[in-house]
Amino acid sequence: MARLFLPLILMLCSLGIGAQPMRELFAQMPDSLLPTLTRNNRLDLIDFIEAGLDNMVSNRLGGESRLTMLTVNRAKLRLSEGATIELCKLEGSQVMCYIHSVRLDSAWHSNLRFYDVSTWKRLPLQQYITMPTTLQFLSPPADATATELQNLEVLAGMPLIHASFTSDTTIHFTFSSANHADSDYRRYILPLLAREGISLEWQSGSSQFSKP
Repeated sequence: MARLFLPLILMLCSLGIGAQPMRELFAQMPDSLLPTLTRNNRLDLIDFIEAGLDNMVSNRLGGESRLTMLTVNRAKLRLSEGATIELCKLEGSQVMCYIHSVRLDSAWHSNLRFYDVSTWKRLPLQQYITMPTTLQFLSPPADATATELQNLEVLAGMPLIHASFTSDTTIHFTFSSANHADSDYRRYILPLLAREGISLEWQSGSSQFSKP
């Protein structure tokens, strides 16, 4: 009899995990994902933001961290003046997208990760998203040769790509570069940059981010 009920119990547990709101996931996530904050820090931040209070806590590095957004599916955390974390539980899945952004000089650069919230196992990035390339942010002449495109990519230098959720299903990418002060960069690259950036939509049916 116990064997008959075991699959049902496992299914109900799985549904419970899938239905967890962000406040619970943020509180329960492993410390290794947010090493500068203790679990008590996270619980305090949740209490403060839900009470409409100033939700600042002192982190393990002696700085100040704030929870700037908490919804059913998303959270935004300012770890410091130069670092942020964004979390989004992806619709129709047990997958969380984790965006860690750091400020480099006057630009921001983001690192994306994906986790299974039932085990907090890190998942392959390529399984869920193909990151935009430098050339996708540029609008080169239609008759540009392969060599010219390659030269543009080299001239653009190391790309600094900032990612941020604009909704529960949309990630928006903007582009900067380590060469933003270089005169050739300003002359050849800046005029070609797509100012609006690139947006990718989460397609729960295909479990991928793609262009809308």
